[in-house]
Amino acid sequence: MPIIMLSRREVFRGAAMLATMSATGSARAQTKFFRIGTGGTGGTYYPVGGMVANAISSEKLNVSAVSTAGSVANINGIIGGSMESGFSQADVNSWAFTGLFAGRRELLGPHGYRALRGQAEGGGVACHLPFVPGACAHHNA
Repeated sequence: MPIIMLSRREVFRGAAMLATMSATGSARAQTKFFRIGTGGTGGTYYPVGGMVANAISSEKLNVSAVSTAGSVANINGIIGGSMESGFSQADVNSWAFTGLFAGRRELLGPHGYRALRGQAEGGGVACHLPFVPGACAHHNA
């Protein structure tokens, strides 16, 4: 099988399209909100999250980057429903998916969260952009 090389822009565009597809549901005239957990405002992922949010926002989809405490907070936010997507380091995403990291079990839950999807690599660091398919907050316009 041939290896396909993608630029960071293509990876984020694909992740944004995936997130948009998972956020679309009913055809009613509602504004949908999609929150991306990023990390601290002084870090790398907050501006990247803002760029992704700006790239995929539309009249019917309001996407925003949310400043958080980082990977574990983003995973817990997705699981708890306070955000639809977020940046996560690969190891934290793996622990959340499998529930196998006993040292942070109290933070990530004991059994894993198998509904997490999506990943990308940026800046030489494996970073996942997890989301739950079909998750999107609704608000009547």
